[in-house]
Amino acid sequence: MRSVRLYTVMVLASVGAFIDRRIETFCVLYFWFLFFGTLFVALIIPVYLLFFTSYWWLLGLYAVWYYYDIETPYKGGRPWTWLQNLPLMQKGARYFPAKLVKTAELSPKNNYIIGSHPHGIMSIGIYLSLSTGANGFTKIFPGITTRLSILDFNLKMPFRREVCLALGMIPAAKKAITHFLKGEKKGYAIGLVIGGAEEALDANHDNFDLTLKNRKGFIKIALTTGAHLVPVYNFGENSLFTQVKSERGTFLRMFQTTVKKLFGFSPPIYHGSGVFNNYFGFLPYRVPLVTVVGAPIAVQKVTNPTTEQIDELHRKYCEALTKLFDEHKTKYDCFDMDKEMQRQERRKRREQEKVRLRNEERIADIIEAEADSTLSDSELAGGIATSAELPHIVGSTMHFANSQRNKRKLQFSGYAYTKHRTANDKIHWRCERHQKPSTATVTGLEVRPPFLPRKSSKKWDLTELK
Repeated sequence: MRSVRLYTVMVLASVGAFIDRRIETFCVLYFWFLFFGTLFVALIIPVYLLFFTSYWWLLGLYAVWYYYDIETPYKGGRPWTWLQNLPLMQKGARYFPAKLVKTAELSPKNNYIIGSHPHGIMSIGIYLSLSTGANGFTKIFPGITTRLSILDFNLKMPFRREVCLALGMIPAAKKAITHFLKGEKKGYAIGLVIGGAEEALDANHDNFDLTLKNRKGFIKIALTTGAHLVPVYNFGENSLFTQVKSERGTFLRMFQTTVKKLFGFSPPIYHGSGVFNNYFGFLPYRVPLVTVVGAPIAVQKVTNPTTEQIDELHRKYCEALTKLFDEHKTKYDCFDMDKEMQRQERRKRREQEKVRLRNEERIADIIEAEADSTLSDSELAGGIATSAELPHIVGSTMHFANSQRNKRKLQFSGYAYTKHRTANDKIHWRCERHQKPSTATVTGLEVRPPFLPRKSSKKWDLTELK
């Protein structure tokens, strides 16, 4: 009876976990709709209302509203707090799971520019922190009002702009950012994804390079507004999707760069997890997503900052970001990546060892079959080695080329031997390359290179196994 109860509890727990994961997936689908679904809505709804219904006049009313409200994104936006704090947001954050880590206080007596790194494919980490209540930013940093800057065209598309404004987003334009930070009130923070579309093309799980060296516009805005700089690193952001690598100089990268210059966004080719599988789809992988907020860098307001002042503050920001990354990399994404690389290296060594052992067995079979072959000292002096010499090199990494009827080539550690059948039907091995091997193969074995005369006193001690 006890075992039946235990089995029932286990079944109910597994079913509950399955349902919970499906709910989390549904919440992430909601995120996906906010990212991409509104793009299709902005294109489909106007066409549908205009040509397939009698409610075309709604478009006229919306056009009037759009014209009236056109400056709102540049004047601080219009966030809906109830939408940002929906339970869907918290549930969606548990999908990864995502969390926010505080390393220092942010005083509500100052304004802040939050620099987010890396961009990743979708910048999900900074989105969950600043545009939703999923990570509890307002609870961890009380008294701070946040906005997230995005590409300008998102706030010019009909219907999509309303969703972006409701989520507390404003354009990544100097006019909008300056207006938000220049007010008399303090305690405002705006998030900027510094790397932008260019950095999105480098989003791979094994890449930690940032597009930052020549990004100094946000530094100048910080100086002119007196806003303090806050470096933020999102560990796990680059691991949420698998992107087709496009190295600089390749045709794919040039195409993506051209699209970015023409339209302002880059088209990365990627895939992630599926709705009902974990290996292919359009959803992000279930990878821990940790947003670490660094200590603020104090900035004195300068009306007309010089190039030297901008460069100096940029240097301080880069140093603070590097320090933040180094202090936390072993706790989160990078430590796991190191272990994965170590596992791959061990797997590679095991495969090499299998190949080495297999080659040794094949060489030993040939040596045993040809052990009765002999050559004179004069032939040895001329560079001919018998099969009897070959046991001294067993253990080296060897492989065979394509064999022929009376000729076969054996290669190892810089030597090349060709198998020849002589007139008296004896088999000899001729050394074709006289090159000292770069690595030894058999621990503690002292051998004479086969191509040297038998009476030579020169010997090599092969002691390093590699």
